[in-house]
Amino acid sequence: MNQQFKIKEIKGKNVLFTGLRGSELISFPLLNKGTAFTSKERAQLGLKGLIPTRIFRIEQQLIRVFENFQMAKDDLDKFIYLQALMDRNETLYYKLVLDHLEMMLPIIYTPTVGTACKQFAHIFRRPRGMYITPEDEKDLDRVIGNWPYDDVKVAVITDGERILGLGDLGANGMGIPIGKLALYTIAAGINPIHTMPICLDVGSNNEQILNDPVYLGRRKKRIDPQKLDKLVGKVITALNKRFKNILIQFEDFALKNSFRLLDKFQDKVCCFNDDIQGTAAVTVAGILSSLRITGKQFSDLKFVIAGAGSAGIGIANHITNMLRSNTNSTGDILDNVYILKSSGLLDHKTISYDFQKSYARDTSKWGKTDLLSVVKHVKPDVLIGTTGQPNLFSKEIIQEMAKSCERPLIMPLSNPTSCCEAIPTNVIEFTKGRALIATGSPFPPTTYNGKLFRISQCNNVYIFPGIGLGVISSKAKRVTNNMFINTSLALSSMLDKDDLKLGRLYPELKEIRNISVKIATEVVKQGIKDEVCDIDQKKIQNIVKNNIWEPEYIPYRLDKW
Repeated sequence: MNQQFKIKEIKGKNVLFTGLRGSELISFPLLNKGTAFTSKERAQLGLKGLIPTRIFRIEQQLIRVFENFQMAKDDLDKFIYLQALMDRNETLYYKLVLDHLEMMLPIIYTPTVGTACKQFAHIFRRPRGMYITPEDEKDLDRVIGNWPYDDVKVAVITDGERILGLGDLGANGMGIPIGKLALYTIAAGINPIHTMPICLDVGSNNEQILNDPVYLGRRKKRIDPQKLDKLVGKVITALNKRFKNILIQFEDFALKNSFRLLDKFQDKVCCFNDDIQGTAAVTVAGILSSLRITGKQFSDLKFVIAGAGSAGIGIANHITNMLRSNTNSTGDILDNVYILKSSGLLDHKTISYDFQKSYARDTSKWGKTDLLSVVKHVKPDVLIGTTGQPNLFSKEIIQEMAKSCERPLIMPLSNPTSCCEAIPTNVIEFTKGRALIATGSPFPPTTYNGKLFRISQCNNVYIFPGIGLGVISSKAKRVTNNMFINTSLALSSMLDKDDLKLGRLYPELKEIRNISVKIATEVVKQGIKDEVCDIDQKKIQNIVKNNIWEPEYIPYRLDKW
């Protein structure tokens, strides 16, 4: 498909040349302009009579599509409408979302994407992305070769086993790579032609899904981890064989697989895991922002993390990396971080995976190790939730924390909203307005004692699109841990004094394009230091900006070949 259009610069303006004509052109969502095709284009490209007579500019088209969006009866209907728009006119879709970002971001991703994934087979309209099964393993070069675009720069891969806080959704998990890559385009301007959503359809252990008569995936139990590793390895090899300098993002793999896959591939190919590293980077950025309000030092903080999965351990690892970057001590660092699983504080008897070992403790003298008891013992400054257990942070726990901390930072991060460990309104009430709060899902502002509180969203969109833009722009060979440390520092620094006075821990999402450019710039700088890319320092900003795609119509001309 790439050979059927190309873009040339003529007299300082981009012009698209294509051999596609008529209905074939208007059925291609990346090129379709709908009623915006000019008279000259309609005549030259065989469109006369196929489109209503009146010609509309994109600004006029936006009026119509926004009206239709508003007519949708609920958030899932709005999600379906936006997906349908993406499937017929991608440029218009991205322009609409960018113009109404704060309104539409919760629709195209969390929390609505969770509902959409649960209903994925029932709301399915048109294939998008690539589905790869174990049966494809022997023919992966040909399967990957079926992808219509030749210049893929970023792929998001999931096997659907741990979708948000919803568990094993199998092939229904394709909604996550589609949504994540839409955010790469929206937040960082990565051209959608350079993106590739991939679902490894390796079965499901969710009987409800397998028994759904319209389920789209393999009706088999999941393959074992060894077979999964082999398939992932072959998929990565095939991707790197066809596409040069491709960035691979692992997404929503189960706990038993996520760390192992990252450890296996991060030093071999350009990849990262957003659940582990992206979540950690954005969480630590919020913590750093809170220090600008409280005046405390990062090294003095005590952290309690409820949840010993990929997000919880990833956050703990990033915290300890930050601490090590500021001190040579390692013995004291782990005393700052306490992690709990459902059975209580991690100890040497309850750890299930090797990556949890660093945080295991001798609890023989602790007595009770439930969350309330740990909060009483540790007296944390920061309480983080990644459990998916709604209302886990009870009134007693929050008030206990507030006894020893004037401005406690409470971060119930689980998605979607139904899985959140605490409701911000309750946290504010329980702490009499003293708590600093960041949640994983968006919450509206709330009022307490006449004061308005804006709830910060600890959203990975602040980090991963900028990481992608930086890696793509610099053609970095690897994604390094130092890149994530620098992005946390950079994101926190973007808040001004007025933001901090309002208790905000993150910049406003309407600035996401500027934020992603700054994140990308820091990624490239760190890539140079880590010797994973070869870029002239003076050219960084131009290189980054030259990789940003804008959703706007450009002139088309017929190209015969």
